[in-house]
Amino acid sequence: DEADLGSRERLLNTDIYPLIKILKSKKTTTRKPSTVQRLNGTSFEIFLRAVWISINILAKEFESKPIREHLLKIEIEVLEFKHDLNDSDEDKGESNNLARQLLTGCLGGLQKVFEQMEVRVPQNTEEERLQQTHWNKVIPIQLILDIGNLKCSKSLSPVLRFNVRVFSEDLEKEPISTFFSWSFPSTHPERVLYESIIKIKSIWSNDHLGNISLPVFTLDSNNMAAIYFAADEEEANRLLINALTNITLKDVPQINSEIDPELRQLLRTLLLDYRTWMNVAVDEGIYTANREQLPNFLNNYSKLAKSLLDSKKRGSEALLKQFYKAFFIVDQDIELNDPFLS
Repeated sequence: DEADLGSRERLLNTDIYPLIKILKSKKTTTRKPSTVQRLNGTSFEIFLRAVWISINILAKEFESKPIREHLLKIEIEVLEFKHDLNDSDEDKGESNNLARQLLTGCLGGLQKVFEQMEVRVPQNTEEERLQQTHWNKVIPIQLILDIGNLKCSKSLSPVLRFNVRVFSEDLEKEPISTFFSWSFPSTHPERVLYESIIKIKSIWSNDHLGNISLPVFTLDSNNMAAIYFAADEEEANRLLINALTNITLKDVPQINSEIDPELRQLLRTLLLDYRTWMNVAVDEGIYTANREQLPNFLNNYSKLAKSLLDSKKRGSEALLKQFYKAFFIVDQDIELNDPFLS
């Protein structure tokens, strides 16, 4: 009763909806601290999954509007590699260098994959009805991977720490920043592939390039059986890693002058492609090798296979039997002239 009648009148005639909207709005400056999320999988898969998780976090802050209206760009930055490699007695810092070499082999070239990705989103409901190729808004995704300066340290549980930042078109808003930890043990398939390439390079040296013969790699029967009957992929990878030291190069006869000249040239080209793919995989990364070298190898592999099926070419029948086993790891007791793989 003692309240000012004029104030009461103004309050009754005030549109209170904007006030309620302000009071109920989420304050983007008081985000909860980001917890580190652990991920398992292959490198490209886990980076994409991390991006998806981060985009969903941003979407929750813009519940009133579609996320497509706010996405500007995405950055993935690799922060640290906690590895399980050991130093030698002579070099106490060798393990960190080996860790960087490992990452170069396993992740090298992945930056280019993200650069070439064209992530498109519709700008409005009209574009939503069109095919994706007609969506005009492109969201760049950048992988920041400075392996030469990457922080490395030893750990019993190898992990790669990285951060995903999702930027919105509202420049006043801080980007969503989410931290992830990728499990990268010795049995990880990408590590197993890298270590296998290192092993093959060591036993199939450059000296063999002077000889025109198909490379056939062998492993003893016990190890082959153990890998074959492995309970799952992780156990198979563990068994293969442990058996790498036992892999040998089978003594394959050289291709003599009686072989059809076209077959000789195709084989020479294929062997050079194989060596180049391995060198690039180790020095520049498997992603780089698969993008730049693997298509040539597969194309020439197909050409040689088709040419060997032509029984009119001299030496094609004998070479075809060896070709079935080339570039594979086979049982050490296998016969080169068998017309099949047992």
